[in-house]
Amino acid sequence: MSTPTFEQSQQNPEQKQRLRELRKLCSLGALQPDQLASYWVDTNEARDPQSSLRQRIMDKLEEGQEEEKDVHFLVYGHGGSGKSTELVKLVTQLGEEFFTVRFSAFENLDLLNITAEDILVVIAEQTVAAANKSGLQVPDRELQPIYDWFAKEETSFTDSSQSTLEIEAKAGVGSSVLSLLATLMASIKGDIKLSSDREHSRVLQLRKSPSALVSKVNLLIDIVRSSLPHGQRLLIIVEDTDKLDIAAARRVFIENVNLLTSITANIIYTIPIFTFHSPDAQILRNKFGCDLSLPMIKVAESSGARAPGFETVREIIRRRISEERLTENAADLLIAKTGGVLQHVFEVLNTAASMTTATLPLQEEHIQYGLDRKIREFYNEITLPHGGIPGEDLKVQDLYDRLAEDARIQLAGELNPPKTDAINQVLLKCCALVEYNGKSWHGVHPLVMDILHNLGMISDNAS
Repeated sequence: MSTPTFEQSQQNPEQKQRLRELRKLCSLGALQPDQLASYWVDTNEARDPQSSLRQRIMDKLEEGQEEEKDVHFLVYGHGGSGKSTELVKLVTQLGEEFFTVRFSAFENLDLLNITAEDILVVIAEQTVAAANKSGLQVPDRELQPIYDWFAKEETSFTDSSQSTLEIEAKAGVGSSVLSLLATLMASIKGDIKLSSDREHSRVLQLRKSPSALVSKVNLLIDIVRSSLPHGQRLLIIVEDTDKLDIAAARRVFIENVNLLTSITANIIYTIPIFTFHSPDAQILRNKFGCDLSLPMIKVAESSGARAPGFETVREIIRRRISEERLTENAADLLIAKTGGVLQHVFEVLNTAASMTTATLPLQEEHIQYGLDRKIREFYNEITLPHGGIPGEDLKVQDLYDRLAEDARIQLAGELNPPKTDAINQVLLKCCALVEYNGKSWHGVHPLVMDILHNLGMISDNAS
């Protein structure tokens, strides 16, 4: 496409406003409860008709209730596959039967330096915050020992009297122990998220005594659970831990898995797909009561033929963007080339609607511009982590060789079964390889197919 001139780039105020609205619709992220009625589409059939993520979670929770035991869930899938939206929908389906504590690790923790102990602290903080916000009547005498323990750890690096005064000032003099504890825990969480001095942080004290931390967190959970209305059950959902890099995910979910499974509550953790497809995956299967995948929506068969999921993605797009804003041909190109990856669908749309020459409805040339930008991102993302992978002597060319090998198998109409080596972990992380439904096959992303074709690594029929 030629570079637009200044005159070509002018858009009237109405066009600019409509393009801004379109970009806003592309940036919704995970749907919130008040957005479900407008934008949510049931994708179960397009992902795996034999397995509904939400239904399996509800069934397991029911079984746990009958057996009087808590269930620890792992939910894995690609970033941007829709896990958070599915979990929001789950919470609305569970309704008042559950007191749900749901939070984002991305928003509450430092993902670069995250530890399993940090997650436990924030589980405690979010549980206290939810109980305080909902007005639960939690006995002061039961919470006081927990407050005293966290306050003791907190004051190891601060002036005790000054710290107490600050907490009382924030919570309000005469506040309940629940309110005081909520204020204290929010302060500790802030230290986890923002402290630049990792070696002298007050949180370091908590990390040094994980068994005591587990004990206090579980005591807190038991107290809150006993304060719930009769028959209401507790469910904790830890989201965005699937955004960890390879080293951090291994540190948290493999090396310290016992800390995560020590929580005495029904709890859901999201986990990176590459961690579940790693040589250590058996550890996770042994430690967690239930592991569930949310595969991408399959828009094409391994043979290249259009799959029913193609229309599912179209419906998701049309819930937000009408034909007056995106032509059918442009939508077809967008769906085919993003391979069912919803995050990529809306990223490409956003880019197309940001062009200086963009006009509505968006045409194929606008979408192609967004796709070309996404291809350039893939060139940057198909690479090894900084510092490489411990114990592996890999080169970037190894990644492209594996992709070309998988592409040739796929173009022959055969399935690529999951592999558990380091190369596939990297490729799954950047979504160059995408996990689809049914037999859980790994397909090369359509835009990566274009890259391989452009590099001459696969033949013309790959385009």
